[in-house]
Amino acid sequence: MSQSSDSTRKNRPRSDSNSESNTWAFVLPFVVMMVVIMFYPKFDPTIDAEAFPDLVPMAEDGTETETIDYVPDADKTRTFMLLLGAQIAIAAGFFFYFRKTYLSQFPLRASWLSVVFGIAGAVIWIGLCELQVESTVMQWLGISEKSVARPAFNPFAMIADDPTRAMFFAVRFGVLVIVVPFVEELFLRGWLVRWWENPDFYQVRLAAVSMTGVLVATAYGVLAHPAEAIAAIAWFSFISWLMLKTGNLWDCVIAHAVTNLLLGLYVLYFEAWRLW
Repeated sequence: MSQSSDSTRKNRPRSDSNSESNTWAFVLPFVVMMVVIMFYPKFDPTIDAEAFPDLVPMAEDGTETETIDYVPDADKTRTFMLLLGAQIAIAAGFFFYFRKTYLSQFPLRASWLSVVFGIAGAVIWIGLCELQVESTVMQWLGISEKSVARPAFNPFAMIADDPTRAMFFAVRFGVLVIVVPFVEELFLRGWLVRWWENPDFYQVRLAAVSMTGVLVATAYGVLAHPAEAIAAIAWFSFISWLMLKTGNLWDCVIAHAVTNLLLGLYVLYFEAWRLW
């Protein structure tokens, strides 16, 4: 057998005999997480006056106020924390149950490039979000920012005691840094882009995904992050470059986790709650 044939065999993902179970392994965790998110309580967003001037409320004297003040709601906060904790527990259950499928498709390995791309990805995401390019684009398109703005949950305003706040940070960062990267990347690059290439997706190597597949990943990013559409285009395309370069799903997971960790720390340090 030629050397090129050996290389092709090594780069091709391994597959289980049951392709149907493979599909559920990649899709079901994502679907369940989306269902849980639908039950998140609705919080009034704190709107930054400079970032979203068209959403700034007016005071009784007719002048603009700087923010929309939170009205603390202990029940909503408790529900939010319980749902975040449930996401961690559910995701852990899925990862354990389907671990053989994941590892047979993608043997556990990682490249140092994943950390570099994750750091660069954080700079890209935060930089583009802070430039507020989306605001201008939405105005051109006649789209209200309020319809896509995230609820800017401020734990220092919504949670009165330190122990509860510490617990919130633990579950929030657990979801942000562990659950989201695993669930989203397993669905997006583990299944969606490969299925787009070939219904027998487990035969498709990530390094061989076409530009159409890359565009599908980017389109998903925009649909999932409408309030940060420009940043999503840049970030998801950037991580797809890593995917093509290393052909390794776990590199994408690690890069995603690093970006989310740095984003979360940025939100806390600069109180950029609208990016939370």
